Amino acid sequence: MAVIELNGSTFSKNVLEHKGNAVVYFYAEWCSDCQRASPFMDAIAAKEKRARFFKLDAQKFQGIADKFGVDYYPTIVFFKSGKDIGGHISEPQERDDIEKWLEAKLSGHAE
Repeated sequence: MAVIELNGSTFSKNVLEHKGNAVVYFYAEWCSDCQRASPFMDAIAAKEKRARFFKLDAQKFQGIADKFGVDYYPTIVFFKSGKDIGGHISEPQERDDIEKWLEAKLSGHAE
């Protein structure tokens, strides 16, 4: 599955009202770390079937980003049945960093 771009009107329906696992990638267009991590997210979303993957431009939708404590770009947030379960990952450097973080979230283990 691809990473789906969200906006202010689609965020609630696709993430907060979703009864399964959702991963949201908060980014900014100008952010070089985001540009490096974006292909990692695409590759992970293509193979991982236990969650839906979304991205949101945190600069355009600052209110949503602020609500979930996004201070750095990129920040990835895991939601379970519409709830932010904490332990965000910010500014990941490698695909492996994201995969390990995601596996911990999906298996229910604390970081």
